[in-house]
Amino acid sequence: MQHLALLLPALLLTACAAGTGYRYPTGPTAPPALTTVTLNEAFHIRPDRANEYIQYGEIKPYNKIVEYYPHCFFELRTVSESARIVSPETFMVTGISRDRFMAGFRKLMVASFGGDYNPVMSTTQISLHSDTQPEVFRLSCQQLDEPYLARHVSLQQMRETLGGLFTLE
Repeated sequence: MQHLALLLPALLLTACAAGTGYRYPTGPTAPPALTTVTLNEAFHIRPDRANEYIQYGEIKPYNKIVEYYPHCFFELRTVSESARIVSPETFMVTGISRDRFMAGFRKLMVASFGGDYNPVMSTTQISLHSDTQPEVFRLSCQQLDEPYLARHVSLQQMRETLGGLFTLE
């Protein structure tokens, strides 16, 4: 029984230490090569918002998004008290950037207790330009992963996520 009492804490300490060495093993991937993003149908932005989320080809409120699956959001430059409609148009891509950051409640836990177990949000931001609709700002696609799985949304995943709402060329 004494051996079990000594073995249990040792196993628990070993289990807590395992896994801290993994960090982005998939490596960086090149951003997608895009020149235009076409909005295929009118896009409605609710009042007091500058963006709307899209997942599985549908516009959804943020609390209905499953962050561990690819999702995108279409952004305007400013928040407005009234609802707005973005008309169908082809927007020029002026830049593409990628970023990863720690997200969620576990970030606080990691800061408090150490370790590297916080989820990572991998985001691809596509900057957009339109002469006729200058309020249109950006289309971003992202997903949340455990740190050892962190990966950016692929171009094919973006197309699937956006469904028929947008065409990426």
